[in-house]
Amino acid sequence: MKKRLFGGLLQNIAELKVLDVLLHESDRSFSLSELSREAGVSWSTLHRVFPGFVKENLVVKDKEVGRAKLYKLNKGNEAINHLVNAHHSFIVDDHHEYLNSLLSKNV
Repeated sequence: MKKRLFGGLLQNIAELKVLDVLLHESDRSFSLSELSREAGVSWSTLHRVFPGFVKENLVVKDKEVGRAKLYKLNKGNEAINHLVNAHHSFIVDDHHEYLNSLLSKNV
């Protein structure tokens, strides 16, 4: 049996939404409330899926502010670094494509 990159993680939409938010702001720390709101997943869903992110070492606790624990992507994880680089690459490609389409319309 093949070992999966993230174990059994990233097999449902909620997990992908959370990962997308984390990748989009890869240097930012999030409370679970912020992550739930920005990913568009319910609090209970986040609490069901988030322990997998911690278990697979995709996120690390960054700091605590009052009672809130803030988490961010684990940049010490090689797989995360590849995902961050790929995400940024897609964003740059999208911006170039958009700018080229604007320029071609103005010519």
